[in-house]
Amino acid sequence: MSKPTSAVTPSQLRPHAKPFLTLTVSSIMAAVLAACGGQETASTDNNPNAPVAPAGVMSSETNSETQPVRLQSLQVELPLVDSAVIRSMPEGINCGRSVASPVCSFSFPEGSTVRLAQTYEDSKFKFTSWGGDCQGIDCSLTMNGAKSVRAQYETVVVMAPPEKPPTPAYVPVCDAYTGPQPASLVHTEGLMHEHSSYSDGDPAAIPYTYYEIAKKAGYGYVGASEHSDTYDALNFITVHDTCTLGLTDPQALAGKVSPDYFRTSANSAQLCFASPTADKLLKWESTLSQAVKSSTKNFLAIRGFEWTSDVFGHINVYFSKNFSNAKTDGGYVLSMESFWDWFSRSPELPGIGGSPTSTIPMGGGSDALGVFNHPGDKCQFDSAKAEPTGSAGKLCNWNGFATSSTLQPLADGIKNPSGLQLNANFEDIKRRMFGMEMYNDANRGDRYAPFFHEALDQGWFLSPVGSEDEHHGQYATEIRPKTVTITTGFSEAEFREAWLARRTYALSPGVHLRVTQLTDNAYPMGSRLQCDSTKKTTPLTIQAFKKDGKFGTGAQYTKDATYNSAAVYTYKLFTKNGNNLRTIKGESATFDLPIEKGQQRWYYVQVWDADNKGSLIYTAPVWVTGK
Repeated sequence: MSKPTSAVTPSQLRPHAKPFLTLTVSSIMAAVLAACGGQETASTDNNPNAPVAPAGVMSSETNSETQPVRLQSLQVELPLVDSAVIRSMPEGINCGRSVASPVCSFSFPEGSTVRLAQTYEDSKFKFTSWGGDCQGIDCSLTMNGAKSVRAQYETVVVMAPPEKPPTPAYVPVCDAYTGPQPASLVHTEGLMHEHSSYSDGDPAAIPYTYYEIAKKAGYGYVGASEHSDTYDALNFITVHDTCTLGLTDPQALAGKVSPDYFRTSANSAQLCFASPTADKLLKWESTLSQAVKSSTKNFLAIRGFEWTSDVFGHINVYFSKNFSNAKTDGGYVLSMESFWDWFSRSPELPGIGGSPTSTIPMGGGSDALGVFNHPGDKCQFDSAKAEPTGSAGKLCNWNGFATSSTLQPLADGIKNPSGLQLNANFEDIKRRMFGMEMYNDANRGDRYAPFFHEALDQGWFLSPVGSEDEHHGQYATEIRPKTVTITTGFSEAEFREAWLARRTYALSPGVHLRVTQLTDNAYPMGSRLQCDSTKKTTPLTIQAFKKDGKFGTGAQYTKDATYNSAAVYTYKLFTKNGNNLRTIKGESATFDLPIEKGQQRWYYVQVWDADNKGSLIYTAPVWVTGK
């Protein structure tokens, strides 16, 4: 008796699917005959290879006859991409190199619909389409015969980004820079314009007090500015407001001080009038000895004085051997000329301006450097304070920033009676008057800017200064402005060089930023450039940096500090007549400075906060002359 034949085995059926059963009368008869050696077998269709259900399996149906369920084979070519996997719906195909037991062929019922999907994770390949019995990017098959499919991939050619052509080297449009290399310069933050008991400052302090406080706080230098009318020998008196029990203090007279004020004043009066110590009998010489004592290789204490005229204005003077007293040299009410004559004259040469008790009696000050203080604030005889852009022809603001030696009238209709014929050298004066205060005391906003612009328009070469102008012992505090000097070192000669080169910028109170600025890719702030006018412009690049992403105080922001944290600021470029030429908001800014043939133009940048609420820094101008 021969065994019934079958085209498929149960292992070839879809997983978890039950075998198909055909329990019909004809199948039962076929099985019986086969067992008895008969000739009748399970019928087949025209395809001799088509699979049929196993013979001899009975159906529960009676009185009907059905055809066997045929299965059709689906063959999937194993993908070449290691991470590619091909799966079918319904389940059956699970083909790929990363599959533990890949199944790349399976038989599905004839006439059924099978969908194939592929996935891959290798970024070096890209699926392009199906091939074989499927075409395109979607594969849906009707199993009406044996099928063969392959997934087609192509290698992704990762193109290297095209090499950028090398940035051409910048070709300067101005004469070659010959000064100290900007990368070698030190941005040193320090204090300017300090007062103690030697003039009208804290009665308990002397210059050595603020020198040492600043040094211990980490600052790099201090410029003393005691009023010169208290510097004369034997004048040991201090003229602080508390010395007179409030009689000279407008706040006290208005009843706007605390009860403790008068107890403090009583103690101060003892210090002010009853303490003729040896150092206060010779304040000018004592200030120098204290400066020398306090200075180190990383800190410079500078002796200076404030020439004080409440008619023409105040001037801070540094590095001079001698001093001049505005109340005795005629400068308090008569004329600026006596001071300019003193400022122009050799220290060894006596003259009209000066002091009989200075190092060289009545000696000059041609060794001095000067700063215009709080412009517009000392105007007893005219109204320049109310007209910040109209100082010309006035007494205030140092004869309206006049740069000639013509004596100015005392007031309208009153001629200067001195008749002095002095020898002020204004070219040299402009060389050594290096700065103007842009922040003073608690800041005072930006109201000094119009005076700065006016002085620059009239030919002064000035850099900005932030001054504490401290009278109450609050030295080196966050409530007072500061100045950064860009210097090669901490000696007097190195600071002289830096200030003559106008390498300073002014910081608003509480601001401890650093600024990098180059013009024509080489010149630091404060420079004067001769440039090719046919090139039309030269670039000025600027960026402000802060430390650790925040503002800070004292030593951590001045001594051994690294400033490399960028932030967004508002950069404003100014030029002639105070014109805001352009404003850029960002971490840095590049401005194209116009070059005008035969003309010298000044340009400088104010740095404001990102919200444009107020200025943080005034940088030194550059002066561009077209040729």
